[in-house]
Amino acid sequence: MPRNGEIMSANTASMRNTLALLDKLKTELPEIWGEAQVVGRWVWLEFNVPPMREVRSNLKRLGFHWNGQRKCWQHPCGVSRPRLEGDPRSYYEVKPASALALNDAPAIAREYKVVALRECPLPETLLVCDTPDQAAEYWRLHVATNPYFNPECECFVVLLLNTRRKVKGHQLVTIGTMDTLLVHPRETFRVAVISSASAVVLMHNICACAHKLCYVLTRVMCSQLVPFRKNAGSIVRIKLASAHN
Repeated sequence: MPRNGEIMSANTASMRNTLALLDKLKTELPEIWGEAQVVGRWVWLEFNVPPMREVRSNLKRLGFHWNGQRKCWQHPCGVSRPRLEGDPRSYYEVKPASALALNDAPAIAREYKVVALRECPLPETLLVCDTPDQAAEYWRLHVATNPYFNPECECFVVLLLNTRRKVKGHQLVTIGTMDTLLVHPRETFRVAVISSASAVVLMHNICACAHKLCYVLTRVMCSQLVPFRKNAGSIVRIKLASAHN
């Protein structure tokens, strides 16, 4: 029988090898990953019926061995422990693989970079974009013609400008329903900050409306949204302009 110190060590030691095995098991044998149990730091697999030969071969390749006494497949995960009297599950903590993967997975940070999705050639009339008509022309040229654009739904786009009001690019922020959008300054200014834009033009359409009605409704909606976004933009010193499509 293990001493208390050994039990505590098995429960509190690093689970790196165990988590690596579970990740490999989930990738290569997803159909049996949910059946795995972690006993201490070992991984156990029990089957109601003998697994197929191919499954047994894959388990052996991953380092599992058959324990005839326990009637299960086991993997020590680089941990050796003394032979125990009785069932080890009465000495060590037992967790299903799914719970361990969610709760004990190590924190991982990632490095990011900005990647352009496509190039949008600009005609001479759009070398500088400083009027609503020019912004609307950009919309018709590069937003409305793209496959992701849904004319049956309201779409919100941020147009990115440099200090000379030349277009750096754009981002489709969100697609809503027929006449409703959910927009927050966090998403509105995210790409503007990442791409070092000096100013932004906020554009959206209201589908299934005549152009004149669309313009009126857009003016009303923007009058409610602009003060909110002006406050957010002033913090990062990105100027705001609004255009209508």
